[in-house]
Amino acid sequence: MLDAAAAASAALRRGPVDLARLDALLDHAQSLDDPAQSPR
Repeated sequence: MLDAAAAASAALRRGPVDLARLDALLDHAQSLDDPAQSPR
């Protein structure tokens, strides 16, 4: 999750354009952490 946290910081610095990408990245990271929680 450190990579996701770094991505979050970078996205916040760049601005709202990357928030959707960040959201997708966090969803992906969470699904990797706990596949049972994945909506797919």
